[in-house]
Amino acid sequence: MRSALVCEAGGVRLAEAVLTSRLARPGPAPDPGGTLRLSRFAALRRHGEHLVLESPVAGYRVTLLRPRDAVLVSLLARPRTVTELQTLAPDPGTGPLVAFLAGLGLLVPAAANGLTPEDLEPPAALREFHDVWAHALSRTGLTDARLGGTNRFDGRHPRPPALRADAPGEPIPLAEVDLDRLRRDDPTLSDVMERRRSVREFGRRPIHADRLSELLHRVARLTGVGHDGLLRPVPSAGGLHELEYYLAVRTCEGLAPGLYRYRPADHTLVPVPADVTSLVRILDHAHRAMGGTGVPHVVLTLAARFGRQSWKYEGISYALTLKNAGVVLEAVCLAATAMGLAACPLGGGDSAAFATATGLDPLEESSVAEIALGSPPDREEP
Repeated sequence: MRSALVCEAGGVRLAEAVLTSRLARPGPAPDPGGTLRLSRFAALRRHGEHLVLESPVAGYRVTLLRPRDAVLVSLLARPRTVTELQTLAPDPGTGPLVAFLAGLGLLVPAAANGLTPEDLEPPAALREFHDVWAHALSRTGLTDARLGGTNRFDGRHPRPPALRADAPGEPIPLAEVDLDRLRRDDPTLSDVMERRRSVREFGRRPIHADRLSELLHRVARLTGVGHDGLLRPVPSAGGLHELEYYLAVRTCEGLAPGLYRYRPADHTLVPVPADVTSLVRILDHAHRAMGGTGVPHVVLTLAARFGRQSWKYEGISYALTLKNAGVVLEAVCLAATAMGLAACPLGGGDSAAFATATGLDPLEESSVAEIALGSPPDREEP
């Protein structure tokens, strides 16, 4: 059991701190007349039966043993002197607790304008709260979170199934793909990687459903069963393949406009009864994400069934999902280039539109990545 640093005043224990990072270094004692402010990387949250204040930058987690001290922390959202704090939160423990938190780096000095070095000076000024925490929680050494395959729900909750349960709707068969022809006629990997570009404009002629069939076959079909789940042409952390493939179709020869989910077990598309407004929002967001240069024929959305990863991998599950999505986006880009299609990975998507379109609970399954697809731009006649 780790030893804790203790803050006391008048024989009363106010807080306990534990080290959460090997990089943590105690800070200097605060200037009695100086101004302090809560670090913008600090988070106050429930941990067991107490509130804790912690930061991956400071490298400490402080358990507040008195509920009233949550008010003191909230006051420090604005720059305050110790004298001000003792007036606003009169208590013998105010001074000692402020000094304790400052010494651990959870409170930082603030200038007369209220800004701190975290606000003004690189590298901290270049980082945001959420990305600092996401990075820390996905790596060893920056927090004390459990990492790896912890299988924490074993015996309490069943593992989510490898294949998503089917929704109502008659599956639409996709054209068969001649894999031998692809092996024979495809350009080399080196050639495809050299030619790959993000294409933000699309041709007048719609993409054909048979081309979507080939693209999905190349990237998303089932190729077998692994030790922990499914096998597909792309890798996935733990072989879990939590990503589902949805197609928002604006125009496609051989396929009506609408939203479809790819079913890899039999290489079919399952219609999703999405309302027109949600479908338009998905397509419009893709258009704006590309700078308004072109309207894609199809938007391929990757949605994560989060429980597939988090059941096993706990704190690093979302980081793994984003890595998995990046692998798929690259695979789609390379396959599209080999096929002569236009493709553009998008920097973001509208998860609310996706949730509305599919009726899915975002805590269970939500969009995490998108890529615009279409036929290549029309060539101008000489």
